[in-house]
Amino acid sequence: MGEIRNYICGCGYHEELYTGIGLNGRNMHMISHFFPEEAEKFRQKKEEKLISTYVLANVLAACPNCNKLVIVPGFTYQRRDESFADCFMKDCPDCDSEVFAVLNTEKVPCPKCGAVMDYKITGDWD
Repeated sequence: MGEIRNYICGCGYHEELYTGIGLNGRNMHMISHFFPEEAEKFRQKKEEKLISTYVLANVLAACPNCNKLVIVPGFTYQRRDESFADCFMKDCPDCDSEVFAVLNTEKVPCPKCGAVMDYKITGDWD
């Protein structure tokens, strides 16, 4: 299950974001919808039994163009030889600019002022 997180900064910036993995995390149709080219290459590797795990998730990201936090679809998989493929991420849903994944979701810098934001988990989503 994914989490609903409310990120809040003292400067007044706040966002409610649906992060993590839902029931469609291993749904090939959804992966193909968001990442058609990558999904085709992935499907071939999967059929050759070269893949051990894979997941589609809602990735917390920062958009430097919009100056805000956003959620974008992200797809990653692990090969049986333990090497990881790159995480494929969509661009900003608002402006189509490249976004940057927030790697530490516990200490998220505010996109407006740079201070570490507080957050509260307010629920789960499927």
